[in-house]
Amino acid sequence: MANTSQGDGALQRGRACLSCRRRKMRCDGARPFCTQCIRGGRQEDCEYTDNQGRTRTQVLEENVARLQARIQELENPDTTAPPVLLHDPYGTGGAGSVPAAMAWWEFEEPPAHISNLLIKEFISRAPRLGFALNIPRFLASLNLPTLHPLRPHAALLHVIYLWSVHLSSNSELVQHEHVFLQRAVLALQDAIGSGTANDATIAQKRLHAMQAEVLLAIYFFCLGRYLEGRYHANAAVSLAVSCGLHRIKPELLFSAPAQAVPGSLSAFTNFAALGAIGELGLFDLAAPADVIELGERINAFWAVFCVDKCWSTAVGSPSFLVDDATSGTRIETPWPLNSEDYEMLGADVIASMFPPSGQTVQRFLSGQTSLDDVIGSSYPALRVKASALYERAARVASVVSAAGPNAQGETLDLARLITNFARSLVPLDNITSQVENVNHQQDLLVIHSLAHSAMIRLYSVRASAAPGGDLRDINVCLIHAGEILRVMEFLLNQDHSSDMVDPILGALWMTAAQIFVQELARARATAGQDASSRARVEALERNVDRLSAALSNAVVRPILGMPLPSFI
Repeated sequence: MANTSQGDGALQRGRACLSCRRRKMRCDGARPFCTQCIRGGRQEDCEYTDNQGRTRTQVLEENVARLQARIQELENPDTTAPPVLLHDPYGTGGAGSVPAAMAWWEFEEPPAHISNLLIKEFISRAPRLGFALNIPRFLASLNLPTLHPLRPHAALLHVIYLWSVHLSSNSELVQHEHVFLQRAVLALQDAIGSGTANDATIAQKRLHAMQAEVLLAIYFFCLGRYLEGRYHANAAVSLAVSCGLHRIKPELLFSAPAQAVPGSLSAFTNFAALGAIGELGLFDLAAPADVIELGERINAFWAVFCVDKCWSTAVGSPSFLVDDATSGTRIETPWPLNSEDYEMLGADVIASMFPPSGQTVQRFLSGQTSLDDVIGSSYPALRVKASALYERAARVASVVSAAGPNAQGETLDLARLITNFARSLVPLDNITSQVENVNHQQDLLVIHSLAHSAMIRLYSVRASAAPGGDLRDINVCLIHAGEILRVMEFLLNQDHSSDMVDPILGALWMTAAQIFVQELARARATAGQDASSRARVEALERNVDRLSAALSNAVVRPILGMPLPSFI
C-alpha cells in the first residue's frame, strides 16, 4: 500500500507531486503515486522533486557537489578512489544515514559530458527544426556560469535535450525522453518572467521561451499528438505577438544609416522605441544590443509563422496567426535572412529590408512584390513565402468549395502566383550544381515541396467536385504530386540522406501519397477496356510503387524524426 507523508490535514506546501502542481489539483502526497494520478491513470507522470521535501536551493547545492565529485572522477579515472556517497545534510535520518546514489538523468542539469553530447547532436539538426537563434552566440552562452542571467533558459535547454534524446539511436538515452519532456513543460511556466522594458535578461528569457515553444510544437506534431502541438504553437504565436515581433518597423530604428558600422546598431537613435516595437504588446522587449540580436528577433518571429502556417494546414486546423490590421496583428516585420548574414550588415542594408508600406506578407500574396528582390530571396524568406502560399491555398480552397463558381477567379490568381514563385526557384535538377551548402539544398527541397503541395491543396477540392469524366483538376494534382515524388527520390538518393530533414516534409509526402492512391483506386474502379484507361492505371501503379519504395527508405532511415503511416 502506498504510504503518505502526512496525516489528514492540508498537505504542506511543496510536497505535492509535479503532475498535480502542473494541473493545479489538490494532491494528497501519497507515495509512490498520489490518489489524483491513480484516478486519472497518470501514474508514470506522478513524480516528486525529491524524497525528503528539500527546497530547490538545497537540491541545487547537493547536485553541484555531486557533479564536482563526478568531474574529478572522470578527469582522473586511474587515481580517483571509488565514488563516495555524500551525506545529505537536509535528510531526516540519523547521522549515519546515506542517500542512494543519483543517476545522471536525475540531476537538474545533465553532467557536462552528456549535456555537451546532446547539444552537439541538436546543433547539427537545428536548421531543420526551426531554431532561429544565432548558433555561435548560443554556444558561447553555454559557457557562462549556471546561474548567470544570460545563460540559456532551462526551458530551452530541456527542449534541446528532449529533441536530441528523441532522435538518438542510443537506447540508454531514449528511455529517458519523458524526463526531459516533463522538465521542459514545467520550466516553461517560469519562462516569461517579469521585468522592465530595459531588462535585457527578460528580453532573452522571452525569446528563449518562444524558441522553446516552437521546438515543442514541432516535437508533438511529429509524434502525431496534434492537440498538444497546437497548444504550443498557439503559445508561440501569442508570445510573439505580445512581444510585438510581428511589427518591427524602420521608423523606430534609424536616423543616419550611412554612418553605421557593419554589425552594430550605431545608427539607432531611439533605443527605448526598439523595446516598444509592438505598441499594443503585452511584453515590451529591451532594445537589441546589436544587429545579431535584432536578427534573432526577426528570425524567431518567422519561425513561429512557419510552424503555425505549415502545421495548422497539415493537420486541417485554422491558423492562429491572423495577418489583420483591425485586430492589431498585421505583419510588418521584414523578411528573414540567414543568421550568419546579419553579422555582415550595416544599417543601410537593414533599412532596405523593410517593405516600403509594411504589410510584408499581404503585399507578397497580392503580387505587389518582386520575386527576385535580394532580401526576399534569402532561403529563410523563401521558406516563409512558401509557407504563406501553402496556408493561403488551403484557405482559398475551402472558400471556393463553399462559394462555388463565383470564387474561381481567386483560385486562378493564386495558382499563377504559386506557379511564378516555383519558377523563380533553383530547378530541382540544378540544386546540387548551383547550391553548395547542404543546408540550403535541403531548404530548397522543402520550399519546392511546399509550393507543389499548395497547388494540390488548391485543386484537390475542385477535383473532388468535378463531374465524372472531367480529369483536368485531378491531373493538375497528379503533376504536382509527381514533383513531390521527385523531391523525395532526390533527397533519399543524396550522400547526406541519412541526416534529418525538416519534419514538415513527412506531411507533404503523405499529401502526394493520398493523391496517387485515391486516384489509382478511382481509376481501377472506372477503367474501361480501352488503351488509354489501361495506360492511366499502369502509370499510376508505377508512381505508387516508386512512392512506396521511397517511403520505405525513409522509414528504414528515420530522417523525418517522425513515424510515417502505411498508406497502402
